[in-house]
Amino acid sequence: MHIPYWLVHQNAVQQRQRGDFSNQVKVLYRFYCDFLPSNFNLGLYREFHETALADLQLENRTGIDYLISYYDTLLTNTRLVMNDAVARDVIDLSRGEGERAMFQKLRFAWRNGATNLKTRKRLGGLLTEEEKTEFDKGG
Repeated sequence: MHIPYWLVHQNAVQQRQRGDFSNQVKVLYRFYCDFLPSNFNLGLYREFHETALADLQLENRTGIDYLISYYDTLLTNTRLVMNDAVARDVIDLSRGEGERAMFQKLRFAWRNGATNLKTRKRLGGLLTEEEKTEFDKGG
């Protein structure tokens, strides 16, 4: 069954306002995660990112888990180039307390070479020398 984006979005916003993070909220996060890698839109990405972080502040990890999955897709696909704003957000999230999962995904992508070269350079310009050394040595 095809449901228009605007309706899913409207229903998800209403659910979130009631403190309900199931059903339409998950559908919306899944949409962002699946749509954005090949159809990047900065406004849509910003909404995804801000909503996921807001939900995390409410102690709901659904959005952040989808956001990390989206970032992982970008990090492990040689054809996808990460936007500058997204690269900064990836680095910021990997440095955040309690987000070891993002740090590990970034470290793995840095070491395995599957990341698009432009994305790798973009990320490399944001990482400290200490972080690069830590990624390279592993552990």
